[in-house]
Amino acid sequence: MNQNRNKILVVEDNEKYQRAAKNVLPRAGLQITYASDFAEAVNSLQRETYDGALVDCFFPEKSRSGSRSLGKKALEAMLSADKGEQGIRRTLEELKQYVPVEDPELKPYMRKFASALNSDGQAKKCIFETIKIASSDSVRTGLLNTMKGTPEHHGEYQGLSERELIPNFYDLMEKALEQSETNQPLGILLAEEFKQRKIPFVLVTSTYHHDNLTQKIHEYVGHQGWKLIDCPPNMENGKATPEFWEKAVYTLMNEKIRR
Repeated sequence: MNQNRNKILVVEDNEKYQRAAKNVLPRAGLQITYASDFAEAVNSLQRETYDGALVDCFFPEKSRSGSRSLGKKALEAMLSADKGEQGIRRTLEELKQYVPVEDPELKPYMRKFASALNSDGQAKKCIFETIKIASSDSVRTGLLNTMKGTPEHHGEYQGLSERELIPNFYDLMEKALEQSETNQPLGILLAEEFKQRKIPFVLVTSTYHHDNLTQKIHEYVGHQGWKLIDCPPNMENGKATPEFWEKAVYTLMNEKIRR
């Protein structure tokens, strides 16, 4: 298809990044429509037929409305597809019967411990049989010795970074969502809309894919087989550069050709 006839929808709520897109995308011979929130994007889809879309990951449902219901829906969609997280939560619920999982000293290690149990069914069975007959205090002491170690010996998890100890990314995303309506991961909901309409799209974000707010989006996007353009760590202004949007357009055009 001739690029000069391609109509592209760009969903971006940050004015700085939108200005950068406006400086680059028209040079590619594209007809561009911009939307700053979910409602505006959906309205544009109802009015126009688009050949492709570049979609931010985080933006409001309706700017300055304060509504966060769709953001919570997006988090639920990601969680429902995250078998690993579901397994961790189930195991933590089981452990709560015998282990003080919210104990301040134990808590940093419990998600890693639950994940390890999920990966080895036989070990999980043996450990649960053991803790069921032990006292809560002895279980707590044993786990702390295993995880943190003793003055004489290093523990299994001693020295691991916060990320290696498996943060609860969903809690972090929910807290960010409550802090600002712009932190809603609505890009994945719009992506589903574009998929239904058979419109090629690429997700774009100013964050790094291993950031607390993007890690689970990155995983979800990978499972869906979608494309995501992000920035290097600590370089959110990369989205304000011509190179970022040139890469985004190139990736989108390849998506169109692939389909």
